[in-house]
Amino acid sequence: MKLLIAYVSKTGSSEFCAKLIAKELEQKAEIDVIDLEKKTPKLEGYDAVVVGGPVRFGAFPKVLRKFIKNHFSELSAIPCAVYFCCGLSRISDEYSETLIPRKFEPSLGVHYFGGELKPQNAKGFDKMLIRHLRSSVKYHDFEDNEASDVSLPELIPENAHLLAEDIKRITAK
Repeated sequence: MKLLIAYVSKTGSSEFCAKLIAKELEQKAEIDVIDLEKKTPKLEGYDAVVVGGPVRFGAFPKVLRKFIKNHFSELSAIPCAVYFCCGLSRISDEYSETLIPRKFEPSLGVHYFGGELKPQNAKGFDKMLIRHLRSSVKYHDFEDNEASDVSLPELIPENAHLLAEDIKRITAK
């Protein structure tokens, strides 16, 4: 089986998840892991495709949205999964329904892999925004305006593992 994992990563979380899936499947498939910011792969010859990236301001990065739009028919015709990373877990269900075009239903589903708020991996405005979000999540209780000790969002490697298991099942057929 030949698998493509195409991703966009702004601070490294989505890249980490792409490589995690690849590592889980390295014994079962020939895998290409491609950063869509650097290269746009052709989909011919792949038996399955996984695409993913971060959610920024409620949407995928433009290059990922464009990739899905331009390859809609091909992605619909083969086993396909979409994953996303986002530090706002409370609205991950909403993102699962709004990130991809309505008429596109990836046969292997849409998967939430959690997210991180690590400013050291960001640049410019993103770094400032992440610092602000960390501060808001970690230190403010919006209900009564008292300080709280809420844990910061984290990646959920188990979800990447579950997607890899789904892909293993289709390779066994």
